[in-house]
Amino acid sequence: QGVSRSERPRKNRDEVVIALVEGRIDMLHQAAGETEDEPSESVHTSLIQTYLGLLCYENATFLAERYAAAFPNSENAVYLLAYCYYRSGSPKSARSVLLSRWLSRNNVSSVLKSADVDLERTRSSARYLLAKCCVELGYYGEAEEVLVRHAREKFSRVVDKNAGIVNGVKINGNWSEAMDAWIIQEARPCPIPNGAAGLNLLGLICRKTNRNQRSIEYHRMALKLDPLMWTSYEAICELSGPVGSSTEADDPNSIFGVPAPVLSPRNEENALGAQHNFFRAGKSRTTRASLGGGAPSAFMKNRYGTPSTPYSSFGNMDLTSGLTTTAPNESGVNFHLPATASTKADRTKAGTSTFPANNLFDAPSNATKTPAPTNSDKPPTSAAVGYADQVLDRARRVVAGLAYDPSPEQKSRPGDNGKDLTFSRTPASASGLTSGATTAPFSVGVSTVKGEKRSLFASNMKSSPKKSPKKEESKVDEDEHQPLNLSTTVRTIEDKQVEKIMQLLCGVGAAYKSLCQFKSDDALELFRELPREQQQTGWVQHQIGKAYFEMSDYQNAERALKLMQKVEPHRMKGLDILSTTLWQLKKEVELSDLAQQAVGFDRMAPEAWFVVGNCFSLQKEHDTAITFFRRSIQLNPSFTYAHTLCGHEFTSNEDYEKAILSYRDAIRVDSKHYNAWYGLGAIFFRQEKFELAEYHFQRALELNPMSSVLHCHLGMAQHQNGKTEEALETLSGAFRLDPRNPQAHYQRATIFMALDQPQAALEELEMVRSAAPKEASVHFNMGKVYKRLGHPEKAMRCFLTALDLDPKDNNLIKAAMDRLDEPDVEEEVSVF
Repeated sequence: QGVSRSERPRKNRDEVVIALVEGRIDMLHQAAGETEDEPSESVHTSLIQTYLGLLCYENATFLAERYAAAFPNSENAVYLLAYCYYRSGSPKSARSVLLSRWLSRNNVSSVLKSADVDLERTRSSARYLLAKCCVELGYYGEAEEVLVRHAREKFSRVVDKNAGIVNGVKINGNWSEAMDAWIIQEARPCPIPNGAAGLNLLGLICRKTNRNQRSIEYHRMALKLDPLMWTSYEAICELSGPVGSSTEADDPNSIFGVPAPVLSPRNEENALGAQHNFFRAGKSRTTRASLGGGAPSAFMKNRYGTPSTPYSSFGNMDLTSGLTTTAPNESGVNFHLPATASTKADRTKAGTSTFPANNLFDAPSNATKTPAPTNSDKPPTSAAVGYADQVLDRARRVVAGLAYDPSPEQKSRPGDNGKDLTFSRTPASASGLTSGATTAPFSVGVSTVKGEKRSLFASNMKSSPKKSPKKEESKVDEDEHQPLNLSTTVRTIEDKQVEKIMQLLCGVGAAYKSLCQFKSDDALELFRELPREQQQTGWVQHQIGKAYFEMSDYQNAERALKLMQKVEPHRMKGLDILSTTLWQLKKEVELSDLAQQAVGFDRMAPEAWFVVGNCFSLQKEHDTAITFFRRSIQLNPSFTYAHTLCGHEFTSNEDYEKAILSYRDAIRVDSKHYNAWYGLGAIFFRQEKFELAEYHFQRALELNPMSSVLHCHLGMAQHQNGKTEEALETLSGAFRLDPRNPQAHYQRATIFMALDQPQAALEELEMVRSAAPKEASVHFNMGKVYKRLGHPEKAMRCFLTALDLDPKDNNLIKAAMDRLDEPDVEEEVSVF
């Protein structure tokens, strides 16, 4: 009572100081309604998130270490520390932290008994991060176990609980298929960490371990949850092979929920065997160099002399061999480039394809289901439209940020309230296709998985009371005078934007699928249908250049790839194809300049040293080229093409053992790399192991059936194995694919002479001469055939023409001319 009013504030402050000194902080926290640990952890988390967003990884890592030390039992602290290590470029440290501090305390598949959603999200994020670290370190088995074990054990509990019945189907021997269907349709939230992203990572793991079919299945599942997961669709196209998948699930229109672009039927009559249309005016093939020209890119010098599927160059053929079948890479074979003469396949009739049924992952039933025939003239069925709506709804959820749970390293956004939200347009049947409960990053019209409909845009609007039913006319009049609903308007605009993105992905996806099937003409046509702003991007120009490259149209390939460089000077992907294109065109100066630019821009990029290797290979310095290709492989052990070109260089040095090892390394990295299969076949052909050569050529042809070059080499191997009729049919397929391919006719002439059919051989050689009128070897061998047919005058004219075209072999040609009046002997016939 004796204390004055002026002394009371001072006394209160003193009490506060005493309380702080005595450590009685809990009283102050309780007064504020807080606990001691929560604000401190939230402050640590907020700071780390801030510096991660600023890309200050070292500072974020330092704070994360302090956080983990202050809260050793916090799983959130362990995760953030591991994440900081990972973003700092140290996946080993991140993996070590997760294994020692998190995995030692928590089983990977442990399930929370309490409904701690945040902690379960942290554990799911930790599983995904650990799997990412393992994949980068090459621990694929460990990564797969981390991703799948939790889902597998959860599915096992569901099976036990339901007496072995899941989704209405008895689980017998179809455990894997039933589990896949359960993950997509039943499990909520998705038991695979990060849902579609985790499934995409599983697909990558299976691809790395050469389980291609399982990889395709995981990527399909990822696209079911997230149709915007482009890398999954890209992997499906690359792994499905040239024929593509047998199911409609891989069609672009069924994956992206919008109609795919339709190819014009301009070339439907140009099936295999319709050769005359190959020379149609105004198409891309007519832009090539003249077939008989003498420029470095002319047909005879290197049109078909590619490093991975080469032809014997007619200008370098050994005239002493007559029409003998030349082994790959002998004297005139160019063993360097990875291109083929890819041509058109039969184009299917254009029509509107329907979407598959809603459930693409039905568990097998006893009844065998046969797909109903489609009719392009009929409109899509209601089931197809419903499926398309489901795909678009899932895309809207991804755009709205509702498809993936927020991870601890992400800052919370306004509007995050932890409620389950999905789009209001999602039908009840589609609600089960979405992943687990998530929070919304921005306002979108949504509804809950449980059926609750909600519009985030209308969060500040009061819902209007229900009105009594009226007559139809009064309803219409009332609706016309109703004020515009801003939520519906904005939602409609966003829906159209999402659909536009899906249409773009569908168009790009259709083109990329054709490219992976080696239908280069179709791919080019589809790429031309893209918006102009998309065509002028590095990725699209890269694919266009690749399409021309596979068609052996190196000049157009060079133009497209240089445009790629112009629009994206920082792009390193695609330089491997550009450098091999310049190698094919024998442009040493341009290739040397490209090598200097690439190495100067990024010395740690594998593509840079790949370009340098091609530069030295063009200068015939094979050992130096091998050194730089190996440097490229050192930077990226999965660089399949570098392995293959290493094999080509070893082959040029006639070091076949090391070449075989390089080709096998390429196949180990990517079993779909047909160039490596060809390289092995070429080596075995040179070693006269014709059965092995035929096997490897056949494997290469299965991967790229559109290659006229591979047909030629397979026919050569079949002929050496005594399969004459099969060889003739294979060679017929070669020039049906590409009528301008003279090697197919030349090899058929070889076989006809072996069968003692000189007239048929002459017809084939005349076709070769029309395509290669300046090749001395062709005229020389035609002279020998005319001699067999008893036409010495025509034989003499052919010998004289060969002598004019190639004077350096005058001794051989003059010897043949001197023996013109002498009858043929058996030895000469046997050389054919």
